[in-house]
Amino acid sequence: MNISEIKQKYSIIGHHPLLNRAVEIATQVAPTDLNVVINGESGTGKEVFPQIIRLNNSMEGGKNKKK
Repeated sequence: MNISEIKQKYSIIGHHPLLNRAVEIATQVAPTDLNVVINGESGTGKEVFPQIIRLNNSMEGGKNKKK
């Protein structure tokens, strides 16, 4: 899935290069077992990035999978 498709799927609005980079990073760490810290100002949509990571995690029994 490319960045545009991911942004559409998760209703991410915006076209800033840093936003696109954040989406790209989220998809890159999704198949790993890395711990990820997401921080930022209140009301900026930080809750979307754990969804991207969790739902794109293909590891069976991965830490990010909902049980």
